[in-house]
Amino acid sequence: RKGEYAMSIGNIVGSYIFNILWILGFASILHPLTIGFYKIYPDLIFLVVITLFFYAGLLKGRLTKGEGMLYIALYLGYIYYLL
Repeated sequence: RKGEYAMSIGNIVGSYIFNILWILGFASILHPLTIGFYKIYPDLIFLVVITLFFYAGLLKGRLTKGEGMLYIALYLGYIYYLL
């Protein structure tokens, strides 16, 4: 049936996110995590920029090839920055 593929991908991604957050949450109950804001600040900036680009794409209702390439370039740049 139509839509089952998208639903299965959503289930997989959702289960990964749930498992990661559940394990982090449970582990932090046993031993609190200490993370300095300066360490996550660049990640927050990247997240905000990507979210704004994605939201602008949602308002248009479609994603062009150029925008898709921009998302990939931003992601690869972010991965390069992390390494």
